[in-house]
Amino acid sequence: MNKRTAAAEAEARRFKIFGVEFVYLYLFGIALAFVGFVAENAARLVGFGILDSRFHILPFISPYALIVFALHLLVLDPDDLTFFGRRVFEKRCRKTELYSNLICYLVICAFVFLGELAVGNLWDSLFGVELWN
Repeated sequence: MNKRTAAAEAEARRFKIFGVEFVYLYLFGIALAFVGFVAENAARLVGFGILDSRFHILPFISPYALIVFALHLLVLDPDDLTFFGRRVFEKRCRKTELYSNLICYLVICAFVFLGELAVGNLWDSLFGVELWN
C-alpha cells in the first residue's frame, strides 16, 4: 500500500458530520464554551461589579458548545452562510466569510441566551424556583 492510498483510507475513516470532521466541530465547541464563560462573567463584572463563576468547576459553559453542532446541522458551512438553502451573500470572498462567521457566532449566542431565559422562566413559573436573578 502506498502513502496516498493509506492517507485516503485514513481520511475516509475519520468521523464526519456533513463533510466536516467531528474533531474540528468539537474543538470549535470547546472554544465557544470558553468564550461564553468569559463573556458571561465579564458582563456580570461590568453590570454588577461581581466576579463569580456561579458554581462552574471549569471555565466552560456547555450550551455554547452544543449549539455549534445544531447550527452546523442547520447552515452546514459557516463560511458560506445559507438560509433555507439560499445563499446569504452572492459571492464568496474573505470579507463575506468573516461576516458569515460573525453572524453564526451571534446566532449561537442568541440561541443560548434565549434558551437560558426560557429554562429560567419555566422553572420559575412551574416550581416557583428562581434559577437566575
